[in-house]
Order: sequence, then C-alpha cells, then structure tokens
Amino acid sequence: DFELAMRLWLPIFLLRCAGQSCSFMGTPACGSSRPHSCSSTLRLASECPAECPFLASSSFYPCIAACVEERNCSLLDPQALVGSSSRFCVHGPTPGCTRYQEDTQGQRCQECAGNLVLESGTCMIVSAGYRGFATGVLYAVAVILSFALPYIVYRIACLPTACPSLLARGWLHRKRGKVHDYFCKSGKPFQLFSMWTNMHEKSIAGPGLCLYYNSLVFCGCMMLVAACVSLGTHIYRPLPDALAELNECAASAQEQVASVLTQLRQYQSARMWSLFLLWALFCVCGVLHGCFQRGWYAHLDSRTDSMSDLATRVVGFPRDAGEAEIEEFFNSIGAERVKHVSIAYDYLDDKERVEFLLSELVRAAEARRSQTAASTTIFAAFRDEMHQVTQRSTNSGNAFAVFNTEDMRIRWESDWRLSRPLFRGKHPIEIYDVASEPHVLVWSNFGVSTSARWVRGVREVAVACVCCLLLGLIVYAPTAQYVFQRTQVFAQVGADAVTRILGLLVSITNGVCYVIVDRCSQRVGFVIKGHKDIFNLVGCVVIVGVNTAYNLAITCSAVQAAARVPPGLQRLESTQVELDMMRVRETLGDSLWEVLVPSVLVVPYIVYVLLTYVLSWPTLLAYYVSIPLWPIYQTFDIRTKEDVSVKEAEAALEACPMQIEFDYASNVCVIATGFTILFVESPHMHKVFGVLVVWFVLTYWQQKYCHLRLAKLVDYSTPWLDECATYLWGIPVAMVAAASARWATLCYGLVWWCPAMAFAVSGVLYAVVLHSALRCVSIRDDRGCAPHDKVRRAMGYDWLNTNPIAVLKAHARDPQAPVVFYRRGKEFLQADWEGAHAQQGEEPADLERNETEMQDLLKSAF
Repeated sequence: DFELAMRLWLPIFLLRCAGQSCSFMGTPACGSSRPHSCSSTLRLASECPAECPFLASSSFYPCIAACVEERNCSLLDPQALVGSSSRFCVHGPTPGCTRYQEDTQGQRCQECAGNLVLESGTCMIVSAGYRGFATGVLYAVAVILSFALPYIVYRIACLPTACPSLLARGWLHRKRGKVHDYFCKSGKPFQLFSMWTNMHEKSIAGPGLCLYYNSLVFCGCMMLVAACVSLGTHIYRPLPDALAELNECAASAQEQVASVLTQLRQYQSARMWSLFLLWALFCVCGVLHGCFQRGWYAHLDSRTDSMSDLATRVVGFPRDAGEAEIEEFFNSIGAERVKHVSIAYDYLDDKERVEFLLSELVRAAEARRSQTAASTTIFAAFRDEMHQVTQRSTNSGNAFAVFNTEDMRIRWESDWRLSRPLFRGKHPIEIYDVASEPHVLVWSNFGVSTSARWVRGVREVAVACVCCLLLGLIVYAPTAQYVFQRTQVFAQVGADAVTRILGLLVSITNGVCYVIVDRCSQRVGFVIKGHKDIFNLVGCVVIVGVNTAYNLAITCSAVQAAARVPPGLQRLESTQVELDMMRVRETLGDSLWEVLVPSVLVVPYIVYVLLTYVLSWPTLLAYYVSIPLWPIYQTFDIRTKEDVSVKEAEAALEACPMQIEFDYASNVCVIATGFTILFVESPHMHKVFGVLVVWFVLTYWQQKYCHLRLAKLVDYSTPWLDECATYLWGIPVAMVAAASARWATLCYGLVWWCPAMAFAVSGVLYAVVLHSALRCVSIRDDRGCAPHDKVRRAMGYDWLNTNPIAVLKAHARDPQAPVVFYRRGKEFLQADWEGAHAQQGEEPADLERNETEMQDLLKSAF
C-alpha cells in the first residue's frame, strides 16, 4: 500500500537525507509518483529505471516526481508531452502533441493527445456534433448576410429619405420624451438639467430614481471600506512569499517550512477576522441603509406634489357598479366629498383594440391642435367601436376615490375606518394606500384576479426557465465543453480566439435572457409597474448569478487541470501537501483576477451603456436596416419606407427608456462576482475592491449623463424596487460570511460544509433583521401636497386622463370632450399643462429637411 510505504519510509528517509542528500523517497516505479528531497530535479533522472527513463515533474507539486515512458510525460503536467535527450519531460513546440518527427524545418507534430485532431500541424479540439451545428449556423448567417448586406447598403446609399417631414416628427417626439426642465425660469423649449443637478433631492423621474442614486453611493462607500480593510490586512499579514526561494522538499528545510506554515496560518486567521468584521459592518450598514431609504422616500414624498397623495384605492365592488353609484357611496361615508371617481375596468379581452383607439384619439388631438379637419374624420370612423368597447368593459372591483386635497383624503379614510359601511348594504370593501402615479399603472391588468396572477406568474417563471435553459444548452454547454477540454489538455486559463467568440455568444445569450424575463414580466398581469420591475430585477440577478457560477467553475476546472493531483498525494500527512494546496489556490486567485478584470467586471457594462444609451442601437436598426427574408420575415427601414406613418416613426425613433431595475441588478451582480476572489489566497483581493470603487464612481456619472441627456423619462414613484435591491444586498453579505467561514475551515480544520452553512445563516439573518427594521419606518408623509388642480397643471395628468376606459367613455358621450389621453412625450396636448411651452419647439410642418439636414438631426439626437 502506497500510504503505508510512505509512513514506513518517511522517518528513515529523513534521517538518511539529513545532509545534502537528494533522492526519491523509496524506490521509484514506472508511472508512480514519489516524493523527493531535491531542491532541483536534475539529479533525479539518473535514478529512473531503464524501462521508464524520463522524469516527469509538476510546477504545482515541486516535491513530487515520477519516472515515466516518453508517451506518459503528461502524468503530472498536461503540457509536458515530449521527452528530451536529457531524459526530462519538456513542453513541445505544439501544444497537445504527443509525438514529433524531425525534418528540415524542425519538429513537426505527428500525433495529438486524447480527442484532439491534427489539422495543418496544430492540435485542434473538435466536437463533431456541435461543430456541425456551428458550421450550419455560420453558413446560414453567411447566406443571409450575402443577400441582406448589399440590400441594406443599396437602400442607405442610393435611396433618398421618403418622408422627411414624418421622420422629423418622430425625432421631435424622441426629443420630447427625454428629460427636460419644463419649469425652468428661462422659458426656453427643451431646457436640459445641469449635470451638477442633485439627483438625491431632485425628483426628476420620481422618488425611486433618487433612491437609486443613494444606493450607488452606498455601494461605492461599502466597497471603499472593504478596500481599506483588505489593504490593511494585506499590509499587516501579507501572503507568504518565501515559497519561491524555499526548498521545502529537503529534510534540512523543515524549520523553514514550519515558519512558512506559521505565516500561512497567520494570513488565514487575519483574512478570517477581517472578513468577519466586513460581514458585521455590511450587515449593520445594509439595515441602516434600508431604513434611511424609507425615511428618505417619506422626505421626498413630503416635498413632492403627486396624484398618488390625493387618491385612495378601494376594492370590493361588484362588477355592475357604476361611477355615479360609487361616487354617491363615497360621499355618504363622511363629511368630505370626493372630487371624482376613477374606476379600474376589466377590458383585458379588448386590450389591443383599446390601445389602438387611444392612439387614434391622440392623433385626433394633434390634428385638432394643428387646426385640420382630420380630427373630425378620425373620431367619426371609430365612434361606434368606442361605444361597443366601453359597453363590454365592466368594473373590475377596483376604484380610486380622488380628493381635492391630501387632508380631505386623510379625514375621509378616518371616517371610513370608524364606520366601515357596506356597499349596497352587503358588499364589504377595503381601502389601500396608493403609492404609484396613475400613468404608470397597468390599467388593463386590473381584470386579472389574484389567483390568476399567481398562476400566470408560475407559468411565466417556468417559461423563462425553459427558454433560458434551452439557450444555455445551445451556448453555455458547448462553451463549457470546449473550455473544459482545452484546459484538460493545455492547462491554460487564457482565452484563445474560439474562447473569445464563445464568450461573446455567452454575453449575447445573457442579453437575450434579459429580454425573455422582461417579456414574461409583461404577461404576468402586474397592476403596479414597481412589481414588474422587481420581477425583472430578481430574474436578472439569477441569470447573472448562474453566469458567475459558470465562469467560476470554468476557472476552477482550468486550475485543477493544470494542478493534477498526483496519486497518493492526498493520503500523505506531510507539510508539503498543505503548501502545495496553497499554490493551487494562489494560482486560482491569479486566474480569477485575470478573468474578472477587465472582461467580467468592466467590459460588459461599458458595452451595455454604449449600445443601449449612446448609440441607441434599436433606433439605428429601425432607421437604417432592412431585412428582406420574404416570405419568412421582412421589414424595411423607416428612412426609405414610403408608407411610413407618424405612429411608426414615433415608436421606432423613441429613445431607450430608463431601466434602473436592470441597473440595480448590475450593482448587486458586479459586487457578488468580484467577491468570488475572497475564497482563495490572492494578493489581488484589495485590487478587486479598488476596481469596484472605481466602477461605482464611473457608473454614478455615466448613469447621470444617460438619464439627463439620452434616456426616455420613466417614472419610478414607489420605493419597492429599492427595497428589493436592499434585500438582495444580502447576497454579497452572505458571500463575505461564507468566505470568512472558509478561512476558518482552513485555519482551524472545521468541517467542509461550514461555508455553505454560513452563507445560508447570514442570508436568513440579514433578511429577518432588515424586515423587522423596515416595519418600524413609515414611507408615507402626509404633509404639503398641493390641491388637485394645481398638481394637475404641474404634472399634466390626473386619475381620469390616464384611465383608458374613462377617456373612451368621455369621448363616446361627447365628441368634443376636452380630455386627452396622457402619454409621455405628448404632454403638450394637455390644455392646462404649465410646461407646455417647454415641449413646443419647432412645429412639425416647419421641419421638412433635405437628406443632409436629416443626417445632422440624427447625429444631434444622440
């Protein structure tokens, strides 16, 4: 038995080698690894038997060597595949080659190892099935591009702009949808906010955007503290660097080995306590941050006039309850009278038709504003259909009682709690606070019951998982197979050209998964936009978490492939084993640093911002690209499309909307990804924290620029998205706890599952404490809201012109009804909106330009 032989030979061998002796521990056998006591393996080759004269060694285990035949040179080092004339296994000129032939040009590979295929003198990794699939995909793409590219170039270079006036209206709509200071004292149209605007105080896109910038500052500060603690620990207890000069194989170096092991124990202990300190600090600061965010939301709510402060949601009405009856019921509850009632109707079956009718009404309002006869024609064409749709729409059981002032709402709610009357004497009702503004509610989903919403949610989660799994099998699985085979053969972590292409495909796959999650969230039936944002946030965190685990697994497999454990090494009770394992973990730390910076932590987020906001690639594709794949699929660029409509131009040229739900996900995921380096010995730990600090500083300013200059304005009026992100902060916190437990396991010999247990306990503890703390802080501040009409003039919307069926009912009753459905970028159509002058600018009729001016307009739009 190898272990018994080592235990019997080790004491005798150490006594015999107390001087300058250098030899194997025991008699070397062919193909069997043996410990040795040499500072250099030059003298060991002479001890190998004639039947296996070549000496194989490992850079990870310097005290282990083996006598092998030439064909088995890769026993300890996958890259040492050829024997030299000096009887040492060395690296050949061709990676993966096991047999060479001498010719006039030197050594030429004749045979490759394992499942490698020799092609043009190079050993290639080939997977027959996936290679055929990839080849087919490449040929299909090549065929499509061979037809599409000349066609696209022809339309761009040779065809003029078909409808410059309509496209100009699209660009103007794009401009109107972006962030502007509508109430600037200068009175100039399209007045931009200053880049020095206080994003923590100024409610540009609702209080939720202010909370997002607070979260960026919090994460950046936490990473700065972590960088300081990690740097201090690195200076106080650095990673032992005596291993490079130490000959721990020699028996005379046992005292030096013991000293290095003592330093290693001190390093591990310092890492354990520093990470425990960080964990406690992260937990406490995370809870305090969550409470602060709630208080800050209440502070912003007290300073911001909003329609949500003037309304109460009432639930429990029968489906046949009408507006007049409900308003009379509300007025009978107390002394306060409601200003009006906004009923949430169930029109889910007519959703698409309602959207079409609303678009036509908005178009009629624009025509009426330009004093053309088209408004009358538009209304007459759809009046009967409006009557039919409104008659089919029934009460969903939800209604909003809207009051003139916030104080009136509060007194009415107090009167209701005292009396709790039944509607029609038999229907109990309940009231709820309203946190969302009316224009961000998904009115069509009020008809979806709670049970149906749960069923939809489970179904959509399953659909998202299946779709992402299929994409993973197509992209992730072959990528992992290729990288694993490559690392097993070549023992290299660095990427080659194929790996870079596959990595690009993985990034594209992640983006496709984001789109899938977003589409699924739209089908769940969420009434409040904040709930949909939370769905996207959690889904994206899961996707990036899986991608992070995938990258970590690939890196670990590469290092393990390079550091093949020699037979019998784990059974030896020697100090060399621990030092050798430390080398493996340190190499893993170096590999993680190379993988994380810049390819994982930096590049993806720069590319995302560049493509989404700066270049606005959906707009560029819609404006310039045509896809002629008739009869399968075809689309034409709107620049040269002769029958383009105003609606198509406005939809295609809209700016990319603010999407802080995905930005929140990036904040959580980039931290969790960087924290993977906490689990291994690495001198780069404090550097990763420093990179994260720089990342958050740059993210703060690039997000600020994108939100104030490039993105379409989207309101975030609830604090729930930020609260969800605060809960998800528990993932990096739990990773720090697991890393601390990992070092405790190495230092004190704890059981292997301690890190997993620490992760679970930390996550549950943080969530429970945070939940308890947040319950003690109110998000409502009932002070200072202006009267209804003043808020209406400032915002441009109320609870009637954002309610689709209420707008259709008003126009069905009166063709000259003044109510205009509210849409972002169309606020100027609201007659009494105070900021109308800021969206006027140039009239569409004055914007007919030639092709050169259109190109200038395209450039200025970004």
